[in-house]
Formats: sequence, structure tokens, C-alpha cells
Amino acid sequence: MIAVIGGYGQGLSMRVPRSPEAGETVAGGVLRVDHGGKGSNQAVAACRLGADARIITALGDDDAAAAARQLWADEGVEDHAVEIAGMSTMTGFIMVEPSGENRICIADGALSALHPEHIDAPLSGIGPGDVVLVSMEIPADAAERALRLGRERGAFIILNPAPMSEEVLPLLRLADIITPNRRELATMAASAEPGTADEVAGCCARARERTDYTGAMLVTLGADGAHLDDGDGGSASIEPVAVTDAVDTTGAGDAYSAALAVALHEGADVRQAARFAAAAGALAVTRDGVLPSLPHRDALDRLMNSGVKS
Repeated sequence: MIAVIGGYGQGLSMRVPRSPEAGETVAGGVLRVDHGGKGSNQAVAACRLGADARIITALGDDDAAAAARQLWADEGVEDHAVEIAGMSTMTGFIMVEPSGENRICIADGALSALHPEHIDAPLSGIGPGDVVLVSMEIPADAAERALRLGRERGAFIILNPAPMSEEVLPLLRLADIITPNRRELATMAASAEPGTADEVAGCCARARERTDYTGAMLVTLGADGAHLDDGDGGSASIEPVAVTDAVDTTGAGDAYSAALAVALHEGADVRQAARFAAAAGALAVTRDGVLPSLPHRDALDRLMNSGVKS
């Protein structure tokens, strides 16, 4: 079982000619409405990759909540969402540039009311061999509860520290592996965003000194692949899986996190799991929109069998 603790939100995506500067209006956008939220995306992606997955989150008492539950029923995700009366379901606004790069703002809504006591029952059956995947769209105290329960019960713990903030730092030591991007790693290290491989490695070292984190760090670097610091003094570069038709990076990080969780749940080591995750992220950027981009297992297996090193 993969237990995903994170957010569901309605995603309002607008393809724009370019992102506006402060005080500027840019016309010519094209709007679409999608399911979104890191937690929901990751749970759906895990199911599409063949895992049993459950979602633990909070919804409002609105039409978006009903749509979320229907999505999870259709995709085979176990629904452990609590419904918060009088609040709206989280909504995200995403601007996507022609290059595929995106910028995201979130109105938390009901997700801000997810409390630690909402976590206990859904994680009651979790144990050794299971994976707990936590992202930081949810309140920090709820995330801490999920991390501590997962650890106490012997599950493997993945923390996707997005969005990253100072209040996340004390939670890192509860994870077995964390998956920051460059910007999130820079926040952990209280330093400038790293560019070169040496700068990424140095930033990992500073983040460890600052947080007392001892687990593995898998730093996602977009088109440059990933950097693995295994926490035992070893490190490796995870080569990117090249694609020539990238159209939208939205959801690629969630596909990556889900594939990492699935591979680790199936017994892969961290390097093998990182390669599997890189292939999932590469497939995701070739499709427009979040849900359509989350790959199914057969497509990912074909890519892995086509020469991608594992």
C-alpha cells in the first residue's frame, strides 16, 4: 500500500504567451479546468503505475469535492478524505508558458483545516513494506503526524518538501528520503539556488548541517536529471530521460514522486527507483494538462525497455 498525504484541488490552468510582469496584463491566454493537487495527482499516478494507493486529505462541501471523489473512484484510489463544512475545496491557478514552464498560486480552502487527528485512522493499517508519501500542501502539524505515524509503524517514508518553508525543516529528519528541487534545496541550505553539480552537492552538505537530516536526498534538476546523496557518504548523478516534445511540465513532479514510491514499494533500490521516476517525469512533460500527463504502467515499461538505463 502507498498512503499519500497531500492536497486535492481544482486546477485552473492558463496557457499564456508569456508570464506578466508586476502591474502588467497579458492577453491571449487559453483556460482549462482540471483536477489537481499534489496528493491527489500522486495517488492517481501510483494507481496508474499498478500500486494500491490511498489519499488522505481534506475537501470542502462543494461541487469540487464531489468531482474529486468521482475521480478517485474512477482511478481506483482509496478515498480517506475528510469533508470540512462551510469551506471550499483548494483551488490552484497555473500559468503555463510556451516553453512548458509553469507558475502556480494556491488558495488552500478546506485543506488548511486538515488536522493531525484526521490522519490517525487512515494510517491505522500501515506497516512494514508500505510507503508513506507526504507533500507539504497540508498544514505542517498534519504532515508531522503522518510522518511520525508512518515511521512508528515501520513504513518507508518519502517527503516531497513542496512547497518548502522554514517550518518544514524540523520534519525532514522523520523521512527516509526527501525529494527537493533546486529552489527547495536552497531554502533548506539557506543559500543561493545551486547551478552546477558541485554547487548542488555543496548545497546538500549545508542542508544536512543545518537540519541534522541523515537520510537520502534525491534532488530533482529538471532537464539535468537528478542528484542522489545517499546519506552514507555516497552520491550519484541520475541522468535525465530525454524527450523532444515537451509541452507542459505541470504534474511532472507528481508523476516523478509517485513512480519513486511505486518502485521503492516494489523493492527497487534508490538508484533504480530514481531512474524509474525520471522516466515517469519525462513521459509526463509530453502531454498537456495534469491528469492526461500522468503515465500508465504499460507506457512507462515500454520507455524503460527502450534503452533507458535502470
